[in-house]
Amino acid sequence: MKTGEYYPQESLDAVEYIRQDCGELCKTNAIGVPGPYFDQITVPIDCRALFQNEYIDRGHGLSIAPKTIPKHLHIDFTMNNRLKVSSWYFNEAYLGKTAKMAVWTEQIIEHYISLAKDNKLEGTYGVSETNALRDGLKHAPAGIINGRVLVIGSEIPWVEACALEAGAREVVTLEYGKIVSKHPKIKTMVPDQFRKSYLNKTLGSFDAIVTFSSIEHSGLGRYGDGLNHGETL
Repeated sequence: MKTGEYYPQESLDAVEYIRQDCGELCKTNAIGVPGPYFDQITVPIDCRALFQNEYIDRGHGLSIAPKTIPKHLHIDFTMNNRLKVSSWYFNEAYLGKTAKMAVWTEQIIEHYISLAKDNKLEGTYGVSETNALRDGLKHAPAGIINGRVLVIGSEIPWVEACALEAGAREVVTLEYGKIVSKHPKIKTMVPDQFRKSYLNKTLGSFDAIVTFSSIEHSGLGRYGDGLNHGETL
Protein backbone atom coordinates (compact mmCIF):
# COMPACT_ATOMS: atom_id res chain seq x y z
CA MET A 1 0.00 0.00 0.00
CA LYS A 2 1.03 3.58 -0.61
CA THR A 3 2.73 5.35 2.31
CA GLY A 4 3.22 8.98 3.24
CA GLU A 5 -0.21 10.13 2.05
CA TYR A 6 -1.14 13.67 3.07
CA TYR A 7 -4.23 14.25 5.23
CA PRO A 8 -5.52 17.76 6.00
CA GLN A 9 -5.17 18.59 9.69
CA GLU A 10 -8.85 19.51 9.87
CA SER A 11 -9.73 16.01 8.67
CA LEU A 12 -7.57 14.46 11.38
CA ASP A 13 -8.91 16.79 14.11
CA ALA A 14 -12.50 15.96 13.15
CA VAL A 15 -12.16 12.44 14.51
CA GLU A 16 -11.26 13.74 17.96
CA TYR A 17 -14.22 16.15 17.93
CA ILE A 18 -16.53 13.27 16.99
CA ARG A 19 -15.01 11.05 19.66
CA GLN A 20 -15.89 13.58 22.37
CA ASP A 21 -19.61 13.19 21.66
CA CYS A 22 -19.43 9.55 20.68
CA GLY A 23 -18.02 8.42 24.04
CA GLU A 24 -18.16 4.71 24.84
CA LEU A 25 -19.93 3.98 21.55
CA CYS A 26 -16.66 4.56 19.68
CA LYS A 27 -14.38 2.44 21.85
CA THR A 28 -13.28 -0.29 19.47
CA ASN A 29 -11.65 -2.36 22.22
CA ALA A 30 -14.93 -2.98 24.08
CA ILE A 31 -15.73 -6.60 24.85
CA GLY A 32 -19.26 -7.69 23.98
CA VAL A 33 -21.65 -10.42 25.01
CA PRO A 34 -22.13 -13.24 22.48
CA GLY A 35 -25.29 -12.79 20.42
CA PRO A 36 -26.99 -14.81 17.66
CA TYR A 37 -24.87 -13.18 14.94
CA PHE A 38 -22.40 -10.76 16.56
CA ASP A 39 -21.14 -9.85 20.01
CA GLN A 40 -23.56 -7.35 21.54
CA ILE A 41 -22.37 -4.23 23.37
CA THR A 42 -24.69 -1.92 25.31
CA VAL A 43 -23.47 1.64 25.97
CA PRO A 44 -25.12 5.02 26.69
CA ILE A 45 -25.71 7.17 23.59
CA ASP A 46 -26.41 10.90 23.49
CA CYS A 47 -28.20 11.18 20.14
CA ARG A 48 -28.67 14.94 20.26
CA ALA A 49 -24.97 15.54 20.97
CA LEU A 50 -24.03 13.37 18.00
CA PHE A 51 -26.47 15.12 15.66
CA GLN A 52 -25.24 18.52 16.83
CA ASN A 53 -21.68 17.56 15.93
CA GLU A 54 -21.06 19.15 12.52
CA TYR A 55 -17.99 17.00 11.93
CA ILE A 56 -20.13 13.86 11.65
CA ASP A 57 -21.03 14.45 8.00
CA ARG A 58 -18.11 16.55 6.79
CA GLY A 59 -16.00 15.37 3.85
CA HIS A 60 -12.37 14.29 4.07
CA GLY A 61 -11.07 17.32 2.16
CA LEU A 62 -8.94 15.36 -0.32
CA SER A 63 -9.10 15.63 -4.10
CA ILE A 64 -9.55 11.85 -4.37
CA ALA A 65 -10.44 9.08 -1.96
CA PRO A 66 -7.48 8.22 0.33
CA LYS A 67 -5.44 5.11 -0.42
CA THR A 68 -4.02 4.50 3.04
CA ILE A 69 -5.24 4.45 6.63
CA PRO A 70 -3.96 7.39 8.73
CA LYS A 71 -1.61 6.01 11.40
CA HIS A 72 -3.61 7.47 14.29
CA LEU A 73 -6.78 5.74 13.01
CA HIS A 74 -5.30 2.29 12.45
CA ILE A 75 -6.64 0.95 15.76
CA ASP A 76 -10.13 2.26 14.98
CA PHE A 77 -10.20 1.01 11.39
CA THR A 78 -9.07 -2.47 12.42
CA MET A 79 -11.36 -2.69 15.47
CA ASN A 80 -8.41 -2.82 17.84
CA ASN A 81 -6.33 -4.95 15.43
CA ARG A 82 -9.01 -7.63 15.16
CA LEU A 83 -9.38 -7.09 11.41
CA LYS A 84 -6.84 -7.86 8.71
CA VAL A 85 -5.99 -4.96 6.37
CA SER A 86 -5.96 -5.49 2.61
CA SER A 87 -6.11 -3.07 -0.33
CA TRP A 88 -9.19 -2.65 -2.55
CA TYR A 89 -9.48 0.89 -3.88
CA PHE A 90 -12.52 2.91 -4.98
CA ASN A 91 -12.84 6.62 -5.70
CA GLU A 92 -16.51 7.68 -6.01
CA ALA A 93 -17.01 11.08 -4.41
CA TYR A 94 -20.77 11.54 -4.05
CA LEU A 95 -20.81 13.66 -0.89
CA GLY A 96 -21.95 17.16 -1.80
CA LYS A 97 -22.64 16.09 -5.40
CA THR A 98 -25.29 14.09 -7.21
CA ALA A 99 -25.63 10.36 -6.65
CA LYS A 100 -24.78 7.62 -9.15
CA MET A 101 -28.43 7.50 -10.29
CA ALA A 102 -29.46 11.09 -9.69
CA VAL A 103 -33.13 10.83 -10.72
CA TRP A 104 -35.49 8.04 -9.65
CA THR A 105 -38.56 8.09 -11.87
CA GLU A 106 -41.85 6.57 -10.82
CA GLN A 107 -41.61 4.29 -13.85
CA ILE A 108 -38.25 2.87 -12.73
CA ILE A 109 -39.48 2.25 -9.18
CA GLU A 110 -42.69 0.57 -10.29
CA HIS A 111 -40.71 -1.59 -12.74
CA TYR A 112 -38.41 -2.69 -9.91
CA ILE A 113 -41.41 -3.47 -7.70
CA SER A 114 -42.91 -5.59 -10.47
CA LEU A 115 -39.65 -7.49 -10.94
CA ALA A 116 -39.40 -8.08 -7.19
CA LYS A 117 -42.89 -9.56 -7.11
CA ASP A 118 -41.83 -11.99 -9.83
CA ASN A 119 -38.59 -12.88 -7.97
CA LYS A 120 -36.58 -11.37 -10.83
CA LEU A 121 -35.15 -8.12 -9.43
CA GLU A 122 -31.37 -8.07 -9.93
CA GLY A 123 -30.71 -5.11 -7.66
CA THR A 124 -27.01 -4.43 -7.15
CA TYR A 125 -25.94 -7.91 -6.07
CA GLY A 126 -28.08 -10.30 -8.09
CA VAL A 127 -31.49 -11.94 -7.79
CA SER A 128 -30.55 -14.31 -4.95
CA GLU A 129 -29.34 -11.45 -2.71
CA THR A 130 -32.40 -9.37 -3.55
CA ASN A 131 -34.69 -12.24 -2.60
CA ALA A 132 -32.73 -12.80 0.60
CA LEU A 133 -33.43 -9.18 1.56
CA ARG A 134 -37.11 -9.61 0.66
CA ASP A 135 -37.25 -12.67 2.88
CA GLY A 136 -35.75 -10.62 5.71
CA LEU A 137 -38.39 -7.91 5.27
CA LYS A 138 -41.13 -10.52 5.61
CA HIS A 139 -39.75 -11.35 9.07
CA ALA A 140 -40.35 -7.76 10.25
CA PRO A 141 -43.98 -7.11 9.25
CA ALA A 142 -44.72 -4.90 12.26
CA GLY A 143 -42.21 -2.29 11.07
CA ILE A 144 -42.49 -2.70 7.30
CA ILE A 145 -46.19 -3.13 6.54
CA ASN A 146 -47.80 0.33 6.40
CA GLY A 147 -44.63 1.67 8.03
CA ARG A 148 -42.31 4.61 7.42
CA VAL A 149 -39.02 3.00 6.46
CA LEU A 150 -35.53 4.54 6.44
CA VAL A 151 -33.09 3.14 3.87
CA ILE A 152 -29.44 3.95 4.58
CA GLY A 153 -27.23 4.04 1.48
CA SER A 154 -28.54 3.52 -2.04
CA GLU A 155 -26.96 3.72 -5.49
CA ILE A 156 -30.02 2.39 -7.28
CA PRO A 157 -33.48 2.08 -5.67
CA TRP A 158 -33.73 -1.70 -5.43
CA VAL A 159 -33.94 -1.78 -1.62
CA GLU A 160 -36.61 0.92 -1.74
CA ALA A 161 -38.59 -1.11 -4.28
CA CYS A 162 -38.37 -4.17 -2.04
CA ALA A 163 -39.63 -2.18 0.95
CA LEU A 164 -42.60 -0.84 -1.03
CA GLU A 165 -43.33 -4.31 -2.42
CA ALA A 166 -43.35 -5.59 1.16
CA GLY A 167 -46.00 -3.03 2.09
CA ALA A 168 -44.18 0.09 3.31
CA ARG A 169 -46.27 3.27 3.42
CA GLU A 170 -43.31 5.59 2.82
CA VAL A 171 -39.59 5.20 2.26
CA VAL A 172 -36.95 7.81 3.12
CA THR A 173 -33.50 7.22 1.61
CA LEU A 174 -30.37 8.64 3.22
CA GLU A 175 -27.52 8.85 0.72
CA TYR A 176 -24.29 10.87 0.36
CA GLY A 177 -25.20 12.14 -3.11
CA LYS A 178 -28.29 14.15 -3.99
CA ILE A 179 -31.16 12.17 -5.50
CA VAL A 180 -34.41 13.48 -6.96
CA SER A 181 -37.26 11.03 -6.39
CA LYS A 182 -40.28 11.28 -8.65
CA HIS A 183 -42.09 8.49 -6.82
CA PRO A 184 -44.76 9.76 -4.39
CA LYS A 185 -43.84 7.19 -1.73
CA ILE A 186 -40.07 7.81 -1.74
CA LYS A 187 -38.26 10.81 -0.29
CA THR A 188 -34.49 11.32 -0.30
CA MET A 189 -32.08 13.15 2.01
CA VAL A 190 -28.34 13.84 2.24
CA PRO A 191 -26.54 13.56 5.62
CA ASP A 192 -26.46 17.27 6.46
CA GLN A 193 -30.17 17.61 5.68
CA PHE A 194 -30.95 14.53 7.78
CA ARG A 195 -28.93 15.84 10.72
CA LYS A 196 -30.54 19.28 10.65
CA SER A 197 -34.03 17.78 10.29
CA TYR A 198 -33.43 15.79 13.46
CA LEU A 199 -32.29 18.88 15.33
CA ASN A 200 -35.25 21.03 14.27
CA LYS A 201 -37.62 18.13 15.00
CA THR A 202 -38.98 17.79 11.46
CA LEU A 203 -37.36 14.41 10.70
CA GLY A 204 -40.08 12.36 12.32
CA SER A 205 -39.76 8.75 13.42
CA PHE A 206 -39.27 5.50 11.51
CA ASP A 207 -40.93 2.15 11.97
CA ALA A 208 -38.03 0.23 10.43
CA ILE A 209 -34.50 0.84 9.13
CA VAL A 210 -33.11 -1.16 6.19
CA THR A 211 -29.54 -1.09 4.92
CA PHE A 212 -27.64 -3.41 2.60
CA SER A 213 -23.86 -3.19 2.13
CA SER A 214 -23.68 0.49 3.07
CA ILE A 215 -22.92 1.24 6.71
CA GLU A 216 -19.65 -0.70 6.67
CA HIS A 217 -18.36 1.64 3.93
CA SER A 218 -19.04 4.85 5.84
CA GLY A 219 -16.00 6.66 7.17
CA LEU A 220 -13.54 5.07 4.73
CA GLY A 221 -13.51 8.05 2.36
CA ARG A 222 -14.65 6.26 -0.79
CA TYR A 223 -17.60 8.61 -1.31
CA GLY A 224 -15.89 11.80 -0.15
CA ASP A 225 -16.94 11.07 3.45
CA GLY A 226 -14.69 11.98 6.36
CA LEU A 227 -12.27 9.37 7.73
CA ASN A 228 -13.88 8.17 10.92
CA HIS A 229 -14.59 4.47 10.46
CA GLY A 230 -14.31 3.70 14.15
CA GLU A 231 -16.96 6.34 14.82
CA THR A 232 -19.41 5.02 12.22
CA LEU A 233 -19.29 1.37 13.21
